Amino acid sequence: MFCFPACLHRWYARPLVVLMLLASPALPTVFAVEWVEVVRTLESAVPRLAITYPGGEQGSCSAVIINAKKGYALTAGHCTKIPNATFAFADQRVLVVKTDAKLDLSLLSFAPKHGWTQLKLAKATPPAGAPALLAGYAFGAEQLYVQAGIVANPLEKYDGQLILNIEVISGDSGGPVVNTAGELIGVTVQAWFAPPAQLTCAIPVEGVRGFVAEYLP
Repeated sequence: MFCFPACLHRWYARPLVVLMLLASPALPTVFAVEWVEVVRTLESAVPRLAITYPGGEQGSCSAVIINAKKGYALTAGHCTKIPNATFAFADQRVLVVKTDAKLDLSLLSFAPKHGWTQLKLAKATPPAGAPALLAGYAFGAEQLYVQAGIVANPLEKYDGQLILNIEVISGDSGGPVVNTAGELIGVTVQAWFAPPAQLTCAIPVEGVRGFVAEYLP
């Protein structure tokens, strides 16, 4: 089994992952969840993080706003680990406040803007089998994409990550994972990849809260 940042998606993992989802006894619960209203709340709280590399090359990750009034957001740490790169939400410059390499999280600051909203942090990571929704700018798209699945393991014993039966896609790094109430339960950071199967790894809300406690509303 290999671990890759969410920017290293492999298309040939898709057929078996789809079959695994179809065979999952928890699948009816996932599709019974009405996610439409939750997705509407995400659209103004999950900005696309545009990355300009030295030399002008462009890239992107996803981010999630945790304090809209004061201008703070989260993304994956590997998204900002680029010397001399610049970051932006649309045409708005974004600065890196701090990074935790072990958690693979970066805190971002931006000028508060009308229309941005924030996600509330859940009280705790949900149990295995609970429905979850991942949001991000898949393949670097300008539109927000979402994928539904379930919590596979709420606290992986080796590194404390939240493991999800959702297939992560290039560009999803730094985006939120939410519960049925639209609360943040994790931040996407990488994939567990054992060809041809794949699981998503996220930093659980407990780790997120410890990293940003003083920056929350």
